[in-house]
Amino acid sequence: MQRDTLKKFYIVHSWVGVITGILLFIICFSGALSVFGSPDLKLWSNPSLHTKTSIDPAAIDQLVERYAVDVPEALKHEVMVLLPGAEAFGDLYIWFESEHGPEEQAIALHFDPSTLELIERLEGNPEVIFAQSRAVLTMEQFITQFHANLHMGKLGLILTGLLGLTLMASIVTGLIIHRKILKEMFTFRPWRSLRLMLTDTHKVLSVWGILFHGMIGFTGAFLGLATIILLPAAALVSFQGDQEKLLETFQPEHMPRLSGEPANMSIDKVLRHSLSLGGVTRSIIILGWGDKNALAFTNTVNVDGTGEMASETHNYQLSSGKHLARATAFEMVGGVSGPVLDLIAPLHFGAFGGLTVRIIWGLLGLSTALIAATGIMIWVERRAYGAEGKLSPENYLRLNKFTIGSCSGLVLACASLFWSQRLAPEFIMALFFCVWAMSIPLAFSMKNNYQSNRLLLGLSGAMLMCVPFIDALTLEHHLFNSLDGSHNHLAAIDATLLCIGLALLGIAKRLPRARREEQHKKYSRVNKPTREALAEDCYDDTETAAINTPTAQAQ
Repeated sequence: MQRDTLKKFYIVHSWVGVITGILLFIICFSGALSVFGSPDLKLWSNPSLHTKTSIDPAAIDQLVERYAVDVPEALKHEVMVLLPGAEAFGDLYIWFESEHGPEEQAIALHFDPSTLELIERLEGNPEVIFAQSRAVLTMEQFITQFHANLHMGKLGLILTGLLGLTLMASIVTGLIIHRKILKEMFTFRPWRSLRLMLTDTHKVLSVWGILFHGMIGFTGAFLGLATIILLPAAALVSFQGDQEKLLETFQPEHMPRLSGEPANMSIDKVLRHSLSLGGVTRSIIILGWGDKNALAFTNTVNVDGTGEMASETHNYQLSSGKHLARATAFEMVGGVSGPVLDLIAPLHFGAFGGLTVRIIWGLLGLSTALIAATGIMIWVERRAYGAEGKLSPENYLRLNKFTIGSCSGLVLACASLFWSQRLAPEFIMALFFCVWAMSIPLAFSMKNNYQSNRLLLGLSGAMLMCVPFIDALTLEHHLFNSLDGSHNHLAAIDATLLCIGLALLGIAKRLPRARREEQHKKYSRVNKPTREALAEDCYDDTETAAINTPTAQAQ
């Protein structure tokens, strides 16, 4: 490939990374945490789940029958029971909904999972009710929604989807630029110079995780853009803008043909069979309540992750309790969309296995975030201290300060979530954004970028180390009284946070306090042409240097 073409790809790769790098770090880092949203962080966030909630099928059956009597027939088109538990929902909910349409209505009943007493009753539009019932976010709900749409609704979904596309563009251009992939897989020189350490880290993480990064980019783009942009576009092209007709084509209606004959609903039998399959039953959806042909769909999750897929759907004839079919999570929608969603959603979230898969996905997600951060730092290094910059070093270093404040500040803000969940759960969102926003001016106020990074990472580590002690002060069960084998889940999470905190403190301690003095003095005493002459001597990045040499540019 000619060098001028290679240079164009290099420019595209660099600027795509600089423009989207911070946002990509935000999405990938929050994604690495959201992988552990359920059940790990959910279990930690909800003290009511620290003791296993038992489900009495007969009691659930009687509860639904009791409250269904007073519900208008129009709101029994779909009845949904959301069951409590670490793998499901924090409390017990029963929803009665009308047929989907512009005047869709619902009634939501919220129960205490232990006593089955009614806590609250909400009526109105389903979206409004859902927002009201989730008024107080727990930390795992906050971080999962933050990853999905940055708490910006449809605009956030579009943004995260577009970031998936830019990640794929960066992968393609990076492969074209860096042609010695096999060599770069094993090249890591952390002690020679800062730029070499950043460059090698960027390349090694990119090459070893290339399949994961590509998969995350594609699935993230699909999940973010499918319902917001792709669905309306497909409806416009093939169905004259009729989205409902498109949905009917690709997601056939599963409402049963009602017979008009009333019958008793055997929720008890359905639940007993579902629970006997192993794993956890998370919810029941009933279509055609009260009719002989009513159907029930239960959603279950394999806790051990030993099945092919973690989530399954079981279909029942509700009047008899007869088990009709078993399918993976999205097969019940039929058409081509079910298999596609069955592949994309579990791949993106690592929801096709147990804890081992979640750990692997979390670590790979962190590597994607580090690639974005190191890419920006490499860009700054080459311009502030190398031959590519057209401005003074100070102007480029301001971008570095903003990057450190945004990225390391996000780490600190996520660490603060654990404090907020225990001490002020109603202010989780406000405290998160306050800590994050304060990190940026803090980074600008420090003497240099090295001290800013040390401080923010050190504070993050200290906060995580203190979490087990906060739990000891606020909870009945915690790390220090669970060593006898009870509540191992909570003890394991607290111990993990303690270890991560220690690791962050160790990293912060090993980071330099300033740029190597002799290197700093060398560059501060010379003008730009001299810096260009010294660039390759100080930073051995021969592949990129070959693209940017005057000879290459002339060619």
